[in-house]
Amino acid sequence: MGVSDLAAGIESWFRLMQRGLAGNLAGSDLFCFRISLVLIIAALLVLIYGCVQLLILENQKKHQAELRQSILGSMLIPADTFLRNWKTAKSGNKVTGGYKTMDQPGCYVIVTSPSSDGTAFENVYVGQSLHVCSRV
Repeated sequence: MGVSDLAAGIESWFRLMQRGLAGNLAGSDLFCFRISLVLIIAALLVLIYGCVQLLILENQKKHQAELRQSILGSMLIPADTFLRNWKTAKSGNKVTGGYKTMDQPGCYVIVTSPSSDGTAFENVYVGQSLHVCSRV
């Protein structure tokens, strides 16, 4: 099959689609037109699904980077925030996002604070671990 045969086939398909959209088809041409429409719609749905999945993945990567920065940047992390972000994404039975996936050696400080602004505290616990996130 040469380039001219391919071009002729594409041109024939475009004519079929134009006649089908104008309502001027019957028999096997109508069947081919309907199959073409189904395939076009299916391809568009697959494309849209892929784009949505890419957006979800990008959002998960951004959130994971923020969590990592909160650990590496020595930021204060409230207990409820830490627990809420322990597992943020799963792929099957495997956890793929959250503090659980960033377990590493290091030191940590746990402060119990009765004041909402964190200026006063009751107890301070300092520790070290090979698996800081799991230990805390």
